[in-house]
Amino acid sequence: MKKIYLSCVALALSAGFAEAGRLQNVVLGGAPRITILGGYQQAGPLQATFTITNNNTRSLQLGLQRQIISEVSGTENNFCFGTGCYPPSVTTAPSPITVAAGAVDNTFLGDYVTNGRAGITTIRYAVYEVGTQDSTYVTVVYDASRPLKTSPMAASEQVLSQPAPNPAAGGAAFRLTYSLPSHVRQAHLVLVSLTDGRRVYDLPLQSANTFSGILAGGCIVDKAGVITISTVGLARGLYSCLLIADDRSTPLAARRLLVQ
Repeated sequence: MKKIYLSCVALALSAGFAEAGRLQNVVLGGAPRITILGGYQQAGPLQATFTITNNNTRSLQLGLQRQIISEVSGTENNFCFGTGCYPPSVTTAPSPITVAAGAVDNTFLGDYVTNGRAGITTIRYAVYEVGTQDSTYVTVVYDASRPLKTSPMAASEQVLSQPAPNPAAGGAAFRLTYSLPSHVRQAHLVLVSLTDGRRVYDLPLQSANTFSGILAGGCIVDKAGVITISTVGLARGLYSCLLIADDRSTPLAARRLLVQ
């Protein structure tokens, strides 16, 4: 009975957003449609990201709802929004985010696990202003219709090196070297805890040899493309280091790091 009730609530929310007004001056990166190519035999998940830009002159409190358009049976999809990550049983993120006027939020991450099932799953992610029915959305197509796509884990170490040292000691630092492909001018290095799905760092990068500076959390990048990241404050466990193109839809490389 409870499951039926929850399904009815989800349908009601979807219908409400379908009839609602357009959320003005909020831009979702990659909208209206992002296609993520992967393989149903690949070890890691297919992942989608997009930015949320508030072009209004006031702050907005925004929520996110996942609406499944079509889904391959036996697959699993999760999402992160704000500081939380949510399993398939959660349709609407319970904690909204606040995006200041003119600011950009990049906390969304869609995670699609094929479980060896071939096919294409299409999911709409609707961003809405809390307390209104105004929304905008991006549709993400997770295409795992082929056995295997070259995984970001197999990307050349010229694009993103293996972290060193690895394992990294708590309270110490590790380094990564990156070199963006010629067609990519900007990217983000995202460090994700594989224990709870939390994003620890999201560091904007530019082409090596043109950019240096101190980034969030005291992380340092130099003109040789070497990124130094402190493990101070990081819990012990396994982390994913993702190099993502600035369009937020293209993972260029992925590495694993163990913090002891």
